[in-house]
Amino acid sequence: MKKELLSSLTECLMVDPLSASVWRQLYPKHLSQSSLLLKHLLRSWERIPKKTRKFLQETIQFFKLTNQELLRKGSCNNHDVITCDTACKVPAPSPPQPTNCCTSLSWHTLGRACIAFLPHLSLEPSLPLGSCESLTLLLGGLA
Repeated sequence: MKKELLSSLTECLMVDPLSASVWRQLYPKHLSQSSLLLKHLLRSWERIPKKTRKFLQETIQFFKLTNQELLRKGSCNNHDVITCDTACKVPAPSPPQPTNCCTSLSWHTLGRACIAFLPHLSLEPSLPLGSCESLTLLLGGLA
């Protein structure tokens, strides 16, 4: 039941951005419930659309400021505030994988080299080397 409720609340946040403003208003009075929802959101972060993630990040930043203020005032249960503050950890975007980046850069460089050198290659049958071997030698000279 709890998981279904958390999924429904997540769906509300994805469908209706105004629901985040309602959550902001209810947050200080419902810290323990908010910490559960925050943890659920972070577990399912990759499945949340990027557009929704952006305003959720803004909401979480608002919660962080609210947490600091609540701790400073001491007007709420510190344990609940600390639990929520711990749950307010937005995952950073994952960097591109180095192998994918290097592979992409290699293909890009190879393509640029082909575009630059192919018009200058003579593909006459009188060449001692085939066109593939000529291209390999030219590309080897780039390294």
